Amino acid sequence: MTTWDVEMAARIGQAVKALREGRTPKLSAAKLAEATEKCGYAMTKAQISDLELGRKKTVTVPELVALGLALGVPPAQLLYPELPDGKVEVWPGVESSSIEALQWFSGETDPQDIDSSAPPSADRTVWLAREYQNSGLAWGRVDNRLDDLAAIEAKDSAGWTDMERAAHVELVAATKQASEAAKRRHFSIKQSLEREGGTLDGGSSA
Repeated sequence: MTTWDVEMAARIGQAVKALREGRTPKLSAAKLAEATEKCGYAMTKAQISDLELGRKKTVTVPELVALGLALGVPPAQLLYPELPDGKVEVWPGVESSSIEALQWFSGETDPQDIDSSAPPSADRTVWLAREYQNSGLAWGRVDNRLDDLAAIEAKDSAGWTDMERAAHVELVAATKQASEAAKRRHFSIKQSLEREGGTLDGGSSA
């Protein structure tokens, strides 16, 4: 057992406690244990208390899923409770922001995007080609939303109050920012793919 896995369990335990005690009314450890049982994977009150107090040194994947479901949050929120910017040791000896860790954990990015010395994905060019396609679709969805907002404005703006108009302007501005971010990601992935000799269909240019 390493320091890294013990610290991961402690981080999850602290997140569980914060979410449990942040409920109104506060959720007891016993009630949380009952909730995990209803979710189909029972944890005892003692297990939950030991996890929160740092006495339970490991957390299994089924336990993480059951706790997330019982608390009404994605399991990743327990694993990376300081999203988006809080620092986390994503694997032994390597620190990143929580959002970078989550993106790697969920398959959105390659481990080498966090640490250049990490082993690459099994076929990085195939992964990059897939992400290029996915990022293009994501960019398109945001731009479609901009079109929808423009259509709404053209149709309904004559009857808007000042508050409604201001809210719409704010939403359009935020959506434009999201579009620019999606565009940058799309072309950044394309550049990475081209540097590594891949093609947009997932093959190799070699």
